[in-house]
Amino acid sequence: MFKRKGIQWRVIFLVVLFLGTLVALSLFTQFSLEHARNLAHDLVVREVSREIHHEMTMYLDLSVRGLSDSIRNLTVPQQKSKLKTRSNSLLAWGQRGFLIFYVSKKGEIVAPSLKKTGVNTDRLLKKTFPLLLEMIKKSEEYREYVDATDSERKFFLFLEPIPHTSFFIHIIVDRRKILKTVAVNLSGIAKHGRQIFINIIVVDVLAFFVFLVVSIFIIRKIGRLEDAIHEKGVKLTETNDLLEVEVSIRLTIEKELKDANRELKRLSRVDGLTGIANRRAFDERLEKEWNRAVREKTSLSLLLCDIDFFKRFNDRYGHQEGDECLKKIAAELETHAHRPADLAARYGGEEFAVILPGTDEEGAMKVGEEVRASIEALAIAHEDVVTGTTTISVGCAVMVPEGAEDVSGLIRRADAALYSAKDLGRNRVEIYRP
Repeated sequence: MFKRKGIQWRVIFLVVLFLGTLVALSLFTQFSLEHARNLAHDLVVREVSREIHHEMTMYLDLSVRGLSDSIRNLTVPQQKSKLKTRSNSLLAWGQRGFLIFYVSKKGEIVAPSLKKTGVNTDRLLKKTFPLLLEMIKKSEEYREYVDATDSERKFFLFLEPIPHTSFFIHIIVDRRKILKTVAVNLSGIAKHGRQIFINIIVVDVLAFFVFLVVSIFIIRKIGRLEDAIHEKGVKLTETNDLLEVEVSIRLTIEKELKDANRELKRLSRVDGLTGIANRRAFDERLEKEWNRAVREKTSLSLLLCDIDFFKRFNDRYGHQEGDECLKKIAAELETHAHRPADLAARYGGEEFAVILPGTDEEGAMKVGEEVRASIEALAIAHEDVVTGTTTISVGCAVMVPEGAEDVSGLIRRADAALYSAKDLGRNRVEIYRP
């Protein structure tokens, strides 16, 4: 009947609550019937008191509205006269247990002689007047007062301000006098008290049955909704898990793709044999350093290096040994490009280049000689040359670029210096002289 364990416990709880309520109602009924007469009397007293409070509140609301409209535009003496005139029609109420009069904020009573009411007003007002002043001070609208000399005599004090005036309407109600008018009905109410109470219990039981049926129906509906929500939650969790996996895969793929592109970009600027910068990277860096030298008006040096008699080396030792020779020379060359802006690159075939930004002729010649000497110190055997080892020739060119020139002029000068070094016997460094 119920799919979820939590719903079963709810139904059990309701059944236990229902049985407990029936037991409690039975015990309460047995106790109440023994005291039906006293209960009926107290009920009548409470109902009369409540009705007095209700009726007086309504009367005060109506009276205050009427009085406010009729005297709001009058002077204070005119208001006082108007209230005295109105009090004449209320004096007869005193004989029926109601005493109505008006009072100012300072405690001044506005009414004709209260002795005409037939009530011992002097003694009553003497005891209630301090309470009246305290109610005005605290802005209270209702109090109960019990006569200290007669505990059965209880008075209700009502106080309501009249808007737009400095006066209050005050009513004193003697509950004992009013109860005398309804005493004839007390015995009838007592007789019917038992039946009324039993009817109330029956109505409560029926209402509880209806509540139980409606609760079970609602609980079943809630159970179905909970099952549906649970199923949707499971599906949503599965979907979220799949989305997380998909996002993770996408992020991994994107990372791998970025790494691959970065590696591809690096490889596109690296010579595949020697591992140093290739011709493309050389051209880009030389263009960049040329433009910076133009802006900053600084010198830019370029070294072009060529392996002496490398064709003979390949013919004698083979291309595989020739490749190893190129790798060693490239690695040694790169050690001399130690500044961040320096670059050693394979220019093509057995030619290499070194870019030296911010370097003058003296510095370029020094680096060129260090490069030449370090290659010679490698002592790579080459029996087809006089030295018996592999050497290089170096051509240097230095320029302070100007706007009218371009980078090709620097390359031409370095190339011319390289050819001069070869013509002068190789294994030497030459600088371009115009």
